[in-house]
This record gives sequence, C-alpha cells and structure tokens, in this order.
Amino acid sequence: MLLTPSGSVTFGLHKKRYVKIKINDIKEIIIQKPKLF
Repeated sequence: MLLTPSGSVTFGLHKKRYVKIKINDIKEIIIQKPKLF
C-alpha cells in the first residue's frame, strides 16, 4: 500500500518534467520558425 502513493508521486514529477520539456520544444520551434521563413 505504501509503494503506490510514492510511485504515483514519482510518476507525477516525471510527467511535470516531460510537460516542461515539451513546452520548451514548442517555444524553440516558435522562435526558430521566423528564421526559416
């Protein structure tokens, strides 16, 4: 029973980090797009 909450917490932190990386990738694409055109 104790392993489930800690597992969900680590998964939640992992998801937050993944979302942050995705947002940064989108920002980089938006910044680079004007240079391409």
